[in-house]
Amino acid sequence: MTSRSIRSAVAAVLALAGLAAQAATVEVRPTADYVWTGNVVPIDVVVRLDDGERLGSYAMAITWQPAWLSFNSLSFDGFLGGPANADQAYVFGISSVIVNETALAGTAAQDGHTEFRLFRFVLNANAIGVSPLEFVSAQLFDADGAPLSVVALDSTLTTVPGPATGALLASALGLAGTRLRRRRG
Repeated sequence: MTSRSIRSAVAAVLALAGLAAQAATVEVRPTADYVWTGNVVPIDVVVRLDDGERLGSYAMAITWQPAWLSFNSLSFDGFLGGPANADQAYVFGISSVIVNETALAGTAAQDGHTEFRLFRFVLNANAIGVSPLEFVSAQLFDADGAPLSVVALDSTLTTVPGPATGALLASALGLAGTRLRRRRG
């Protein structure tokens, strides 16, 4: 059983027991399953809320494998009020980013949305490998400041050799073949 299945099962049991009336699911979604080394990959962090629920603030930490990926940038979406009407902050490290945001002037931008992007961060693909993209922690609060029961869905990202790597290999093999041919001739 995966950690995603365990978290989902725990949230379902709590909801059935009536212990968690309000629930939210937060998910790490790479915009691609595979990325070439030397490129960047945007990763969306998306929240799904119960119908009629509003998100007032959140704080979360996400990690990745630093041998293959490195932090590039982060941008917030406007569903908690945007930069003019929200406290927004992030701190990144060699293998993680910690993000928090609090709505200061209401949550009207969430009207009609049960699912929306909180922020997008971009990672550099530095080497070949498979990296988990995991929540270390995720705390979400409704518009009144009450904590929400959170189900966090992790993901993975695979970095593969880019076309430049293949072109270099083909060039090297071509040069080696030319030299071998000259030696024989």
